[in-house]
Amino acid sequence: MKRPLIRTTVVAATLALGGLALTATAAGASQTSATTTATTAATTDDMSAQSVIGYYDVVNATSQDLTVVAVHHDDFEGRPVEGTVIAPGQKLHFGVVMYVFQRDEGIVDLQIGNTDEYLRVTAEPAFADGVRQSHFLNDTGTYQLGVSGTWRDILTVTGRAQTTRTVDATDRTAQLDLVNHLTAPGSVATGQFFPMTRQSGLAEPVQASQVLENDGSKTAIQTHSWSAATLLTSHWDVATGLSASIKGVVDASVTATYGEMYTRESRVGRDLQVRVPAGQALWLTYAAPIDEVTGTYVV
Repeated sequence: MKRPLIRTTVVAATLALGGLALTATAAGASQTSATTTATTAATTDDMSAQSVIGYYDVVNATSQDLTVVAVHHDDFEGRPVEGTVIAPGQKLHFGVVMYVFQRDEGIVDLQIGNTDEYLRVTAEPAFADGVRQSHFLNDTGTYQLGVSGTWRDILTVTGRAQTTRTVDATDRTAQLDLVNHLTAPGSVATGQFFPMTRQSGLAEPVQASQVLENDGSKTAIQTHSWSAATLLTSHWDVATGLSASIKGVVDASVTATYGEMYTRESRVGRDLQVRVPAGQALWLTYAAPIDEVTGTYVV
């Protein structure tokens, strides 16, 4: 499963993006692991089939929900249910059954927030391996694991410590990466756009009619119907690929400030009498009206 990549632990960044000034401080400081006590119990029945049950806790010490998305193998006691959400500060408790002369393990996959990063919890009672084989899938370096308990039976998920990233004002690629990182869908960071200037103008002309040719020896007068459709929408002159979150915030702010919708289709056209000189060809061009709005985007 692929989902939008989200990292929410980048912190302070101040940068200028072409005329677009950004001052960003993202949330997501390191978390303090919750203290949880768990025990591992061994039981044997009176039959030849003996078993051991290991009990485990997964503690969520991050600022994101952890959601159970997959459970592998059947030998669980208190099998985790797909769709279960472990909120920040809560834990998931379950047991894994191991039969004598077998090496059994229980595997639970947890999605971190709405990101495409997952935690695979591998719990194995044999030889007190516990949960130490657990690891991240699509690891972004945003979170870390801590294993504790006498039987390595407590797995605590925490956010890494805050870091500061400095971006050169002339490095447009690094600026774009950082802005998208801070404004990715599901990020805990929020953004605001403050329009400052608005300038009206015309877009580049485009051909709006067929070519009218006159192969005769005299000027021809023709009545010509023409039309053109223009999609009015937001356009960034910095680079393509900016986060959709930024576009949504900017569109809403511009609409609220100037009272106009900036995503709509406009069709224009009419009938014209065109004089085409002998031996020449004519066509019509159309330049759509545009408004250029500049301002400051703050994260």
